[in-house]
Amino acid sequence: MGSAEFIPATHAGSKWRIMLQRGTIPSDPHLPTLLTYNPPYYGEVAFVSPFRYWPYGSDGCQIHGFQGFVTALASISSSAAVAWDRYHHYCTRSKLQWSTTISMVIFVWVFSAFWSAMPLLGWGEYDYEPLRTCCTLDYTKGDRNFVTFLFPMAFFNFVIPIFVMLTAYQSIEQKFKKSGQQFKVPPLPVEATPLPVEAPPPLTDSGVPLNTSLPVKTLVICWGPYSLLCFYAAVENVTFISPKLRMIPAIIAKTVPTVDAFVYALGNENYRGGIWQFLTGQKIEKAEVDNKTK
Repeated sequence: MGSAEFIPATHAGSKWRIMLQRGTIPSDPHLPTLLTYNPPYYGEVAFVSPFRYWPYGSDGCQIHGFQGFVTALASISSSAAVAWDRYHHYCTRSKLQWSTTISMVIFVWVFSAFWSAMPLLGWGEYDYEPLRTCCTLDYTKGDRNFVTFLFPMAFFNFVIPIFVMLTAYQSIEQKFKKSGQQFKVPPLPVEATPLPVEAPPPLTDSGVPLNTSLPVKTLVICWGPYSLLCFYAAVENVTFISPKLRMIPAIIAKTVPTVDAFVYALGNENYRGGIWQFLTGQKIEKAEVDNKTK
């Protein structure tokens, strides 16, 4: 369950309005959460200078570093928020209200902006990336200022979100492994009159209606190399690694918007149908549950 649109955040609002007018928004229990949480994924766009160097000076570097860092932190926290919403939907059967959604979104962005603003105020520092085409958190110095900023920032913006995602998805998996039979339509007696039965959600091989390990794996695979590089820089000098090699973890992290489009949008049957209907005008009919006695 995730994003219904894999487009830049600047165009997401207008496109969703068109879909609302046409009535093509796919039905999803997490729609309030996902509509509001997904812009961070698509706002995190890597700006690469076509001149192969940074032409906008130090002030431009600081602004670009802040923009990239705040959207990166917000995207990680948003993944945890989606997991938290899914936990309540599947395990506690409680629906997330718009007021709660808006409050959580405001908290995610304000919290991310707080940590992203610290390097502008002297705690941590933004500087050029190894190839000097972008700007990001400067991890090459490895001094006390960087270390004291890195550890609390990583704890609140990486460790805690991963912990929330792990506990939420594990609870969902355990819930449906124990009560997966509720999705099975019991056979009817011969004399019974068949009643309309709502189609059950599609189950994965593990008996869970969604892949509970993929979101966590995606986050760790995409952000893990960059996190390891930063933590290694806190104890050792990383400048002996060539700039091109040091850019690889950053490039992997910048693939998150594209990867999340597949994990949260294209991996969901409802959203695939909604996207297809929006693009082609054709509705994909769901297979009906045949509960008639043969």
